Amino acid sequence: MIDSHSMNWLRLIHPDFSTIILVLFSILSVATIIERGIRYRNADIDTDEFISRIRELVRLGKTKEAVTLAEQTPGPVAAVAKAALLATGRSREEIRDIIDRVRTRQAAFLDKNLGILGTVGATAPFVGLFGTVLGIMRAFSDIAVAGAAGTAVVAAGIAQALIATAGGLIVAVIAVIAYNFFLNWSGHFVVEMDTAANEIFYITSGGGGEAPVGGTLR
Repeated sequence: MIDSHSMNWLRLIHPDFSTIILVLFSILSVATIIERGIRYRNADIDTDEFISRIRELVRLGKTKEAVTLAEQTPGPVAAVAKAALLATGRSREEIRDIIDRVRTRQAAFLDKNLGILGTVGATAPFVGLFGTVLGIMRAFSDIAVAGAAGTAVVAAGIAQALIATAGGLIVAVIAVIAYNFFLNWSGHFVVEMDTAANEIFYITSGGGGEAPVGGTLR
């Protein structure tokens, strides 16, 4: 419940430029967090199990079934596996190039919209500071108009300044935490893509078993 005292303070809030920007930043941050969360969650698979199934299908000579499995599996790891499987029969250099291109595209997709969170996290405190300055200016303007100082005179300006400061910090903290969280998650996908690319390249190149530990495409 919001008491009458809180309501009186809420009435002092003046929706200035900085407040509007912070509200827009909040909406952008929440939308980006939801969108990336859904995308990453849907793309997160058990890479070991997926590669094991691909390896078994290739061993049985069921390359088409392996491609179908990769097509039906969401996420960047499956996309890399599909590209490697479709490149079977080409030279090792061609397979490397195809896998590298797909990994680059998938990495770019993983980082899509993360710049929004980074930008909000970096600029929201300054927008809040700007709102703080506007609030202080409003307080001094009210003093000049009233010809006297006092809580009743400066309350609106001070409230505006404090709310802008708090709003900017809150929006920035949430955006930075989300940005770092998704950046780490994206890094996990990159490692999984590298693992899958190495494994599928080894399988399709005639290795048959598991790729050597620490092996790379190069």
